[in-house]
Formats: sequence, C-alpha cells, structure tokens
Amino acid sequence: MRAVAILLIACQLTACTSWRLETLSPADVMQQQYPEVVRVERADGHREVWYRPQMNGDSLIGWWDTARRTPDRRVALSEIRQVSTSHVSAAKTSALLVVLGGMIAAGIAMATWDGPLGGCCGQ
Repeated sequence: MRAVAILLIACQLTACTSWRLETLSPADVMQQQYPEVVRVERADGHREVWYRPQMNGDSLIGWWDTARRTPDRRVALSEIRQVSTSHVSAAKTSALLVVLGGMIAAGIAMATWDGPLGGCCGQ
C-alpha cells in the first residue's frame, strides 16, 4: 500500500504540468517572465531542458546539471528556434484529483465491504 501511495505522489508531481510554446522571442521570455526552467529547441532540432536560464549578451545560458556552480549550457539567441516554459495545467490537476478521489473511495469500499453473503464465509 505504501508503494502505491509513493507512486501516486510521484505521478502528481509531473502530471499537473505541461510545456507551453512561447510566441515571444527567447530574449523577451527571459526579460518578462523570468522562468525557472525552459525547454530550448535549437535550429538543428535538438531539445534540452535548462534550469535557471539567463541572458548573457546575445546568448542564453543555463544549467542542465543544477549541482554545478557555473552554467553548463550556452547557445546564441540566433541558434534558438523556440523556447517553451513549464506551466501548471488546471485541467490535468482536476482530472488527477478526480481519479485519485475515485481510487481512494474504491479502496475504502473494498476494505469495508463484507461481501454478498454478509461476511459469513470469512469467519
């Protein structure tokens, strides 16, 4: 039962977010939104998730390995095709809560149900 609870909690952490493709330029996204995490797609189609992105002149810098003290990713703005930011999805969050509520209710019902014969056979 504990493993199921851990699995459900882990799913909650990722199920409620989604990537939103930004229509602004990468520089404008960094200056207006200050995102903590971005998904960068380069002109060659390669995608990476960067943490703590920042502008540095005409380049975007960020961390892939957050344990490092200095940024380990750098790309010129002209080489970036698009930037996506992570956002909480209200629809996914609501659906997850409904499903979890149903699973909890079903678990309680199964644990307290005496069966069709009133629990006579388990005695």
